[in-house]
Amino acid sequence: MPYANWYNDNEFAQAEAPASDRYNNDTLATYVKGVEYTDTYTANFLDQLNSIDTPITVVFYGDHLPGIYNPVNGGEEPDPLTLHETDYFIWSNAATYASDPLPAAQTGLFTSSNYFMAQTTQHLGAKVSPYLAFLEEMHEAIPAISVPMNAIPNTATADDSNSPTYLNADGAITSSGEFSDGTLELLEDYKLIQYDQTAGKHYLDDTDFMKLR
Repeated sequence: MPYANWYNDNEFAQAEAPASDRYNNDTLATYVKGVEYTDTYTANFLDQLNSIDTPITVVFYGDHLPGIYNPVNGGEEPDPLTLHETDYFIWSNAATYASDPLPAAQTGLFTSSNYFMAQTTQHLGAKVSPYLAFLEEMHEAIPAISVPMNAIPNTATADDSNSPTYLNADGAITSSGEFSDGTLELLEDYKLIQYDQTAGKHYLDDTDFMKLR
């Protein structure tokens, strides 16, 4: 940001746009052209990796959409959750001999970055640690976990202002009050694991919890 006419001969530019909309249209056209270049060069990058006789796996994901989707000429405010969702993929080259892509019902269409390593080991059919096995179970119970609701403006559904954002399997925001007892127990275990490995006394370091088996 800002996206300010970086590309020559940008076919997405709208020269006929009213002067009052020039900034918005130029910004959007520049962003979309950049996305097109990203698509092209990502495909080229993966083609090159596919020609290498060494197992390689790529986890590719975005952060969030840019802050350019503001209401223009009376338009509606974009859905905050949608603005914070991006595509992702987990891909392996031919030398990896990864298993066939897992069905969406198993991997989940919705995820968050804390689950990527567990999803990658599933994709590869690789050995896992007890921790990664735990994350697989967490992902099935809570498909995505993100920042607290108060960090996503104009989103009303929350347990309280400090509650994380949880998504269900349909990608809809859900509350921890809707979780089963088993899911709540997993979530509490997850909090304890995270605390131990960050601010706690690292008790798990003296166990095999993080070791591959």
